[in-house]
Amino acid sequence: MERLKTEADKISFVTQCVGKNFSLLHLGAFIQSLLDAYKDNFNLYLQVSDINNQEEFLKKISNKVKNLTLIKAKNSQIKDDCEENRNPWARILECWTPAIDSMETGSKVVLIDCDTVLLKPIDHFFKKDFDLGFTFYKNHTTPYGDVSFTNKKRNRVNCGVMLCRASSQSKNFFRKFASITREFVEEENPLNGEFLAPDQDAFMWILSNEGQDWKQPYSNKFDLDGDLIRRGFNSLKVKPFTCRELNEPESIGKIHEKNHIIHIKRGWRTILTKLMK
Repeated sequence: MERLKTEADKISFVTQCVGKNFSLLHLGAFIQSLLDAYKDNFNLYLQVSDINNQEEFLKKISNKVKNLTLIKAKNSQIKDDCEENRNPWARILECWTPAIDSMETGSKVVLIDCDTVLLKPIDHFFKKDFDLGFTFYKNHTTPYGDVSFTNKKRNRVNCGVMLCRASSQSKNFFRKFASITREFVEEENPLNGEFLAPDQDAFMWILSNEGQDWKQPYSNKFDLDGDLIRRGFNSLKVKPFTCRELNEPESIGKIHEKNHIIHIKRGWRTILTKLMK
């Protein structure tokens, strides 16, 4: 007989939906995939801002999701800074950070873009010893057609799916993460978009001993196939997972047996929008 999950067992998913209609359609598919994978055995922290028929939509979600917490939006700030992901620091500061700050130490958290779909439960990933898990491209191209390495031969990362255990260290990290990402946006990305987005550049800059080791080769600091990256912000235990496992961006193609989460990109965005209208 399967043991019922306790509150401590439940994973908290944190996501944000801002503005455009296609994001709302993605959010609907994302929530349905959570229900299919977990039934009522999950928590959802959700921030919704400036969507059509917002109150009606939130009522529908409340009727479907048993454990729902709404994160209050700071309206104009999020609308101006987050739409089309122009300024991703606001997503970190105003959605991810307050959600993590509100959780008890040890809570299992998934910070995730709403244009994703869960194919199956991901509980077993939390059996690993880490404070923060991120995803990187390995042995396949990015959804933009580029190879999976940056021009400095570093593995590309994608911050659209991150795993976290709530703790004082992880809460401090996300405050720092938001601050540095905002600086990178305002400085028009001083690292020249090596990882394709300011938040991803900022993330890897922080883990590179807060920039001190940035110019050194990856192989000297990070073992992406190993268990942990032990050099990190405030001795944070950081673990890499492959995008193929947790954040598959190659949306068009055969689903791989290792896939747990599909990150909807390009062609599938158009297809999903047409199907759900």
